[in-house]
Amino acid sequence: MATQDDRWIEVSKSAFTHETAGLELLRGLMPSASPYRAWTNFEFMDNHGQWHEVDALVLGRRRLHLVELKHFTGLLRGTETSWVRTTLSGKTRTQRSPLLITRRKAQRLATRIEEEARKVAREHGLNEEKVRRALPFVQESVFLHGSPFHADLPELAKSSLFGPDGAEGETGLPGISTRVLEPPTGSRQVDEDLSVIIALALKNLGIARRTERDAGSWTITGTPLATGEDWQEWAATHKGTDEHGRARIVSFRRGTPSHARAAAHRRMQREYSLLSSLRHESIVVPRDLVQDDDGNTVLVYPQTPGFEPLDLA
Repeated sequence: MATQDDRWIEVSKSAFTHETAGLELLRGLMPSASPYRAWTNFEFMDNHGQWHEVDALVLGRRRLHLVELKHFTGLLRGTETSWVRTTLSGKTRTQRSPLLITRRKAQRLATRIEEEARKVAREHGLNEEKVRRALPFVQESVFLHGSPFHADLPELAKSSLFGPDGAEGETGLPGISTRVLEPPTGSRQVDEDLSVIIALALKNLGIARRTERDAGSWTITGTPLATGEDWQEWAATHKGTDEHGRARIVSFRRGTPSHARAAAHRRMQREYSLLSSLRHESIVVPRDLVQDDDGNTVLVYPQTPGFEPLDLA
């Protein structure tokens, strides 16, 4: 029988005190019993070649819960796609709802888990299709654990948002236990055998924590600043000057032929060449074109503090 330490796997330690506090709230809720397991602070690569950071992945009796932690304080308004945050000092900031990117993470992690669970089934002489059908849905959630905090959102926009247990009156959100401790249904129930298969699948998947990687004269760190279907942008720092930039990396599905990768590289070369020759206050000119440790082409733009995407302005 797995112990509590076996069921709570800290892939890497959090660098933030507030995130550690949020994870401890989650850990305090999780029963030391089958089939519950959790993995915290890890990254995985999806089939599109993109890296995703996960704060917590909790296996419950019905579903796998991909939990994004946010230590927001103040007042939250907005819609299901766009949030308007007012801090305790009265400053206002507009941003995209984190649920959008968390849902993408959940979908892509589910695909990777299914692939690895099939391999586990083959290795142990189990029925692959039966294991695939039994795998739980990967459900996204955002855990808003800061205080004081209140979400003044329409009910639709509150879907999959949770606060600390016992603070429902303050936050305007249900406690996170209502999600991660939800009961099983007749058609969806995780037992210990399936729990072990999922644990093995995640181990085979190679979840890890990457702190930084090099791209020419730049060091790429942190989590993605923005993500599209075939690209991600990351914070970058120049090794020699400490200049800060945004590194755009084009990602590829596994098995993408070399000619397709070469074509993408040429497109980025053209973008770099064309924009580098322009001089206008409204045009952001790229700083560099390099390759990262994984052999991906990286286009580095300068940081633009104070600017917002057009769809949020």
